[in-house]
Amino acid sequence: MSIGVVDSVAPAARSEATVGSLPAHEENGGISNGISSLRRNDCAFHEEERKGGGFEDVLLPHMAELEARATVKFDKLTFLKEELYHNFFPLSIPFMYFLDGKKWALINRGFIGRDHFGLACLQWFLAANFYLLNVVSFAYIPRAKKLDFLYDVVLIDFLWFMRNMVVSTKYAFLSKIEREQMKTMFVPNDVHVFRTLLNAWKDPIPNCVVKHELLFAAVRTKQLFLRSYCFKLDSSYESSRSISDLVHDLRLLKESKRRPQEACWDKLADRWLQEAAEELTAETMLQAEEGSVGSVQHLPVRLYAAHVIRQASSLRRLKRIGHGLLSQHLTACSILLGVAHPVILIVGRYVIGGHEMPGPTWTVYCIIIPGFFLSAFSMFSNVGFMMVGVLDFRRRHFIAQSLDELLRSSVYKGSHNVRAMPTRSMRIRDFFSSDRSPRNDPESTRSSRSSSFSSGKLSGDGIGIDFQAPDSLLAWWACRQLMQNFGLGFYKRIKYYTTYFASYCGVLLFFVVLKMLTGIKRTDIYLIVTVIFSITVFLSLLALMVWPGGDTNTMLQQHGVTLMTRKIKLHTKTVMGCTIMVAKEDLKKTRMLVRTITSIAEALKWDNFKSKLSVCGFEARDQLVSVIVAVVAASMSIGVGQIVQNGITM
Repeated sequence: MSIGVVDSVAPAARSEATVGSLPAHEENGGISNGISSLRRNDCAFHEEERKGGGFEDVLLPHMAELEARATVKFDKLTFLKEELYHNFFPLSIPFMYFLDGKKWALINRGFIGRDHFGLACLQWFLAANFYLLNVVSFAYIPRAKKLDFLYDVVLIDFLWFMRNMVVSTKYAFLSKIEREQMKTMFVPNDVHVFRTLLNAWKDPIPNCVVKHELLFAAVRTKQLFLRSYCFKLDSSYESSRSISDLVHDLRLLKESKRRPQEACWDKLADRWLQEAAEELTAETMLQAEEGSVGSVQHLPVRLYAAHVIRQASSLRRLKRIGHGLLSQHLTACSILLGVAHPVILIVGRYVIGGHEMPGPTWTVYCIIIPGFFLSAFSMFSNVGFMMVGVLDFRRRHFIAQSLDELLRSSVYKGSHNVRAMPTRSMRIRDFFSSDRSPRNDPESTRSSRSSSFSSGKLSGDGIGIDFQAPDSLLAWWACRQLMQNFGLGFYKRIKYYTTYFASYCGVLLFFVVLKMLTGIKRTDIYLIVTVIFSITVFLSLLALMVWPGGDTNTMLQQHGVTLMTRKIKLHTKTVMGCTIMVAKEDLKKTRMLVRTITSIAEALKWDNFKSKLSVCGFEARDQLVSVIVAVVAASMSIGVGQIVQNGITM
């Protein structure tokens, strides 16, 4: 058993940023071809840059490995092994040592090592608590007349095992190359930090995670080399200053101070986005800075997608219950609920009365104290995962809403709901500046101006998109695919976690019903209250997740409605063009546009059928929210009813 290195970024988002430099104590033998070639790939990357090769020339040698890392797949055997390793640590050390890379298996999971010293101490401390709790409890079973005292132990162990299932799921989603790396070389703690759900996927999403997720989403959607996916801009809008703000905002996605050393994949992700910005040309951006009309004609899809995602992860407020609390105080809320769980269990036991423990008095403390630490940490982690899931579903709703608004209005203006950011007074000339010495670094210059702020709205009238051009419609469809694939690994992990905790609540509900059938005594009340508290917390978070998930599914359907509305208008124009004097060339363009919309609408229908957001295998919708709320209300009613029935006044 262990806390492990918690839930990682999707395989699509994993950078091997640390593989470029290995510690001196690395073993020379046993490294697979995919891993041993990574340093050579990094050198080849820099060599291609020195030769002035294009982005395609740099990326092509890495495509096979890139596609392998972009694949999101759950490995059942790895999951079962990790369950064994983490649930029964340190007894599982021999299995780890001989099955998964000897000392690297222990070091990379945070069980030993100077680089993971704090994590290792916590692992061993929690392992000691786990064995102390269970050994003492089961040692006194022969002396016990009744086994009711084991309910406390089973409840704590169950919560801890659920926590370890989350850790095991993280390792089960690692790619084959990453699993091989875990066996054969040292993986620094910084890499694990950016793979951690509670660090990498809460608001705001770190810049390196955004870049890698976008890059791997493009690999999955086959958009990596298709430069034609650009929005054609409407010449009636003066969009240069808005585009200047858009590109500048992307530079405001600051890296964490704990960012690992850059290697091949960081360079590729940087180059992929930077190349799109450079295509807008520095001269055009400077014209916008000076107030003159620029000549920007196209907006690359990946820049628009990156900006929408950047805003989706920095929302200041939403018309949703508790969004500000979840996005800005996630850790504090998780700690509070985590500590509340064992406090309710312990305080309720002493206030109301609980099951007697056989043996001397010290055995009670050997259950209460270890149980407090295990229960608090498990609840803290599990609640944190669910809260991040709520934020993920809300981000997806914001993205779907932004796509629909763009299609309806043909203008992208940004969102006023984005939290304040440093001012945009430092314009794009800083972004394209070739002088990147520390003295002239625009990032450090902007940080000195952090006292000034601007909203998430873009300057001027926004960026006007010409959807009368088929290329813009195809770009919109490509952008939709790209953003739906963004964070695919996170989304799949979150779906697994919701299934785990929904099952956890189901088992607890079954326990409550079983106790009601057999008769609830006064000594059972403290346990029933603790169980109902857990059910209420997890099902409430599940409802908060289903709510925006249902709205997202509705908005994805709305995309088709918006497309068909546009098609009807064009079809009407075509019919009228046959009766009045309309140029044949314009009529031909209109018919081409209608055919393009028809094709996209057909593809969209099947895509919506395949990619509906679901929770525990059920489509997210209002009816599911109603069911969850009803279960929560019923659980609370049972708890209150039993307290009143047993004569306990609150």
